[in-house]
Amino acid sequence: MPDPCLCFARPSHAFAHHPFEPLQARNAAQPAVDDSMDPSTFIQTLPAELRQSVLSDMDESMVAVLSEELAAEAQSLRGDAEERHRRFLQVLC
Repeated sequence: MPDPCLCFARPSHAFAHHPFEPLQARNAAQPAVDDSMDPSTFIQTLPAELRQSVLSDMDESMVAVLSEELAAEAQSLRGDAEERHRRFLQVLC
């Protein structure tokens, strides 16, 4: 792989066969998103760590549209985070 710093020294036509494609070209090559997928189904397809991060940071208005199972998981993750924060503050004081 070429040194990224050297890319700035090249004329733009030199990138025609370069692995760094323009963003529009990459997006055009990606399949269309299925608009019929509801938020719960989408979140369930995420890897566990990402799903937990999304659920713990999700706005309450979005939690309200999730399935009961995911809403309960989101509430549990938030409760765990609040408890860790509370313990952290106790250590500081």
